[in-house]
Amino acid sequence: MTARHFAEFDLANPDVWALFCQFADEAWNAGHRRYSADAVLHRVRWETTVTERKALHLNNDWTAHYARKFLAAFPERAGFFETRALRASVADAA
Repeated sequence: MTARHFAEFDLANPDVWALFCQFADEAWNAGHRRYSADAVLHRVRWETTVTERKALHLNNDWTAHYARKFLAAFPERAGFFETRALRASVADAA
C-alpha cells in the first residue's frame, strides 16, 4: 500500500484517525509509554466494524502510517510506537 493510497483513505475516513488518537491516548493515560500501533488499529477495526457496524476495510499496511502520523502530531510522545524503515513499495507516493 502506498503513501498515496493511505492519504486518500485517511482523508476520506477522518473518524479512523480520531479513534486511533483516542485509543492511543487511553493507553498513554493508563501509564503505557510504549504501545503497539497494531493493537490500536485492531481496536479501531473492532469499534468501526463490530460496534458501529460499518463496512470499513482497514488495511494492516496502514498501521505504520498511522503510527508515524500520531508521532508527528504528538512529538512529546516520541517512542510511544516503535517504527522501522518503510519498504520502498509502502513509502512510495506513486
